[in-house]
Amino acid sequence: RYNDSSSPPLHVFSTAEAIECLSPTAQGLNVSVVISGDSYTRQLFVGLADVLLGRPSNEEIRNQTFRLETVEQSNDELASRHRNDPSFPNVQFPTECFWICYGSGPPTNPFSVKCSRC
Repeated sequence: RYNDSSSPPLHVFSTAEAIECLSPTAQGLNVSVVISGDSYTRQLFVGLADVLLGRPSNEEIRNQTFRLETVEQSNDELASRHRNDPSFPNVQFPTECFWICYGSGPPTNPFSVKCSRC
């Protein structure tokens, strides 16, 4: 339901709230978020990275090449922040698996088998 009288309004997390929510230190758990998939999930990843890195943007990414470059840049920035500060969320998009797994075909070779390390 969307913002009617019986449900609370949608909460948009601030950078600090998102970091706290996904922080291994704050949660006392070994929290990792791995996002993989098609252009929709790449957009989700870029949006989450923008929130975590405090770089809000209203720019729409329509070009596949630019989207992949943005995913790689976001991946690098998130990994660097986590390496330098282990309390920063460990959020990844495993790009090494993308071309191997994207659109992987017949049911005899499903994604879960072909890309199990992703």
